[in-house]
Amino acid sequence: MSIKFCRVVVGRPTPYKQIDTEKNWKVFQAYDSEDPDKITWIREDKKAFGSDRDSAEMLRKTIVEFLIKCDLGNHLSESYDSSQCHQAFDFDREGKNIKVWRIWKGGDVRLYFVYVPDTPRCILLLKALAKRQRKLKRSDEIEIESRFDEAKPYFKNIGK
Repeated sequence: MSIKFCRVVVGRPTPYKQIDTEKNWKVFQAYDSEDPDKITWIREDKKAFGSDRDSAEMLRKTIVEFLIKCDLGNHLSESYDSSQCHQAFDFDREGKNIKVWRIWKGGDVRLYFVYVPDTPRCILLLKALAKRQRKLKRSDEIEIESRFDEAKPYFKNIGK
């Protein structure tokens, strides 16, 4: 099955959807089913939060704030302080260095994303993590890299 992309929308009963301007960052998530409402990577990650309602609510708030800041159009490192948004790790693919960024707003919730290579003003949200230790485990890095690798062949379709 091929990877498809949809815009990130969060919140109920009134969902937050990004505005579309020339200047803002468009935030996408990947899915591999026929219906993006059924399963996306981020929705799958949310299951890891289990019955922890506080962390699940913090995830929702963190994503909404992330989308609002993306709508401003600045590089996200300018919209957050360096403890909240910074490079988590990097890896090389086909001669390019890929930087994975992390958003942390306190608590256990972390968002991991990349600026989509060769695609202007697009961000791919790769992972939401309920992380309870300071250092990212290598197994989580490998999963994030794998998600990038899985999505990369389809980047030409992002935003279409």
